[in-house]
Amino acid sequence: MVVAEIFGWIGGTIGAAVAWPQAWRLWVGRKFQGLSPSAGVLAVFYGVGWTAYGLWTQSPAQIVTNAIALTASVAVLAGHVRLGQLAARQWLPLLVATLGGLALIGLLAGGTAVGSVVGASTIFAIGAQVVSLIRQRARGDFDVRGVSRPRWWLSAFCNAMWMVFGILALDWVVLVTSSTNTVLSLAVLALTLPPRGRASTPVEQVEAAA
Repeated sequence: MVVAEIFGWIGGTIGAAVAWPQAWRLWVGRKFQGLSPSAGVLAVFYGVGWTAYGLWTQSPAQIVTNAIALTASVAVLAGHVRLGQLAARQWLPLLVATLGGLALIGLLAGGTAVGSVVGASTIFAIGAQVVSLIRQRARGDFDVRGVSRPRWWLSAFCNAMWMVFGILALDWVVLVTSSTNTVLSLAVLALTLPPRGRASTPVEQVEAAA
């Protein structure tokens, strides 16, 4: 279990670190344009769910790193609400529904069910990005400048670390979620490569690296 926790700390630290630049951009740079209130609420939902699951499994790596990521997600949502002057109806009903549903699942079915629901939600979210890219390429549209490839490399590595954790800790919820998300993250990277015979322009290369 000690070795498993090491991989959990690596994966969790990377996952938590990815969330903080957005919080900095909001509170220091005062930039919120383009953010989705729904995405902000779901980030909080994921953070609460994974932290709760870590408490259920008594995994220090899951508890601490997900709590740090949750703090960043709350900061992003709060910053967006404040700077964007969002009406409560734009974010509060979804927040109450998701967290209330999560609490109900925890009370009725336990922590494993909570982790399973949150894991399935993350798979769905990344899977939606894969489907969107597949449809875009099918239309002959290869402009993927809005997709940050470094972010997805970090996602793939982070999930790979959690996959190892799941194997060593015999945690099937983490294993299934992280292995699926590793594959999906690699799929995003593959789908954002320029098609054969078409090299990306210098502008596209710079924007993809952002």
